[in-house]
Amino acid sequence: MLEGREFILFTDHKPFVYLFHMSSNKHSPRQQRHSGYISQFTTKIQYVVGDANVVAVVLSRISEISVPGVDFRQMALARITDEELQTLLKSNTGLKLQLLPTDNKCALYCDTSTNRIRPYIPREFRKRVFDAIQSPSHPGTKATLRLLRYRYIWKI
Repeated sequence: MLEGREFILFTDHKPFVYLFHMSSNKHSPRQQRHSGYISQFTTKIQYVVGDANVVAVVLSRISEISVPGVDFRQMALARITDEELQTLLKSNTGLKLQLLPTDNKCALYCDTSTNRIRPYIPREFRKRVFDAIQSPSHPGTKATLRLLRYRYIWKI
C-alpha cells in the first residue's frame, strides 16, 4: 500500500527522528540494517509529542474496545450468596465496607477506608475482572497484583 507513494512517518520516538540525520558510521550494525530497510519506504520522519500523536493514541487503545464487561446487576445479586463477603462484613478488618449505589440502579459493597473507592468482587466475577486488568497491556505478575489491589477488593 505504501510502495511508490510519498508519505511522512510521524513518531513520538526522538532517537528515531535523528536516524537519517546522523552519519551512518555512528550507528550500530542493527541500526544500520533497520535504517536501510526503513529508507526503502521513506526518509521523511517527523517528531510528534506523545499526546499530540492522535493516531498512535487511538491505535494503542483498540484493545479497550474488547475488554470483557462486568454486569454490575449480576454482581450485586452475587453478593447476597457470597460467603466470603459475609465473613468480611462480620470480621474486624481494616476495610470499611459500605453499600454504594452504581449507575445501573444497583448497589455494591465498596471499601471506603482509603481515598479511592474499591468495589468488592465476588468470586464468580474475579476471572472477568482479572482479564480486564491483565489483557490491555499484559503487565507482569507484580504489576497485575498491584493494579488489582489498587482498584478492587477480594481475597488474593
